[in-house]
Amino acid sequence: MTRPRICFLCSLVALTLICATGVRIESALPPQGAASSNSHQASLQRTDEKIIGRDLWVDDPVDIGALAVKGVPIELGKKFSAKLITEQSGGLEEDWFENLEITVNNNSDKRITYLQVSLRFPLFDNSDSSVGMFYHFVLGVDLRASGQAATLAEPFSLDAGASHTIRLNEKDLKEIKKRLEMTKKPLAEVNKVFIHISVVGYEDGLQWQAGKYVRPEKQRQSDNKVIEKMIYGNEPCEVSELSVKNVKIASIERLVQYGVTKTPRDSYEFSARSVAKNGGGPEEDWLENLKLTIKNKSDKLITYIGLSIQFPETEVNGPTMVDTSLNLGIHPKAPAEWANRSAPLALLPGDTVTFTLSAQELTSIKKFLASRKFQLAGLNKAVIRMETVILEDGITWSGGNFSKPSKS
Repeated sequence: MTRPRICFLCSLVALTLICATGVRIESALPPQGAASSNSHQASLQRTDEKIIGRDLWVDDPVDIGALAVKGVPIELGKKFSAKLITEQSGGLEEDWFENLEITVNNNSDKRITYLQVSLRFPLFDNSDSSVGMFYHFVLGVDLRASGQAATLAEPFSLDAGASHTIRLNEKDLKEIKKRLEMTKKPLAEVNKVFIHISVVGYEDGLQWQAGKYVRPEKQRQSDNKVIEKMIYGNEPCEVSELSVKNVKIASIERLVQYGVTKTPRDSYEFSARSVAKNGGGPEEDWLENLKLTIKNKSDKLITYIGLSIQFPETEVNGPTMVDTSLNLGIHPKAPAEWANRSAPLALLPGDTVTFTLSAQELTSIKKFLASRKFQLAGLNKAVIRMETVILEDGITWSGGNFSKPSKS
């Protein structure tokens, strides 16, 4: 049976890729009377005064030299009027971030060849600089990139003492607005944004990140492979067993770095050579015949489970590549032609179901990776994430939160 590629799940994955683990979205099941209260609160949040600040490290090697919005210079960390700037330069007042220009200065004594500058949108009143929605500007070739994957990014060079201006284009603004809307906080209601120097890479191979200097290793193909399962405390279902090529893999719970925080994950570690020897098939196809036994932990019938597989090593030449096409059951919003090709799911409380990665899906994943010059054999880690679980009464679980879609 072929499971269709459900495109609308991509938006759910995008939110995961850009939000730190510590972010918690308020429950979409408010008490009675909360709708009008939330509307009033939203009106209080929206203000004409905006601030673009800076997340600082003690020995930051890159400084912010100048800032401008809609062609109008502004001061870092100082309030400005979105209304006045719109009156001067045009556009929409709610698009107060339009045509943002950030001039960065290389304060070090070495040439920078890789630079990641992030915009942090704090979604709630939280002073933790690791929490929020992040949007990244990436310049140059990641120091970890090797082989064909390293040829995809454009080279970048910033000499010691030199400056470079990063410009937010129309595509960037559109993507930021889309991601913010997914958090139920549109750009017009965001009053503070912080510039975050995430990574600085030098021509000598040294890299600065989060106040520390390291010498990252080039990515190399390894026989040791890892499949991680992201863990949420309130998941309505859980992965109880995992196997590859019909070889069962034992799990170990580990704390894994995720952005600037650490999060618990079930880690399934194995030798691709050993698994291929015992289970057959090509050694390089280390995800072949991947099987997950999924148990319903809730007290309700489950009718749909959406899964994704992330490949974190692909971030060396762009956003983390994520396949969101994997599912069990029929999503209630799936087009009729897709629904007709899927088998319904009715997973009772306490029961289990087996998800199997088909040969067609494995081929699709390999083609997907090849679009950014990666080969599955050259990657050593995959992360499985439970994206969406739908219960029989319409309650939907996603990203650690339960919600119930409105009838409209």
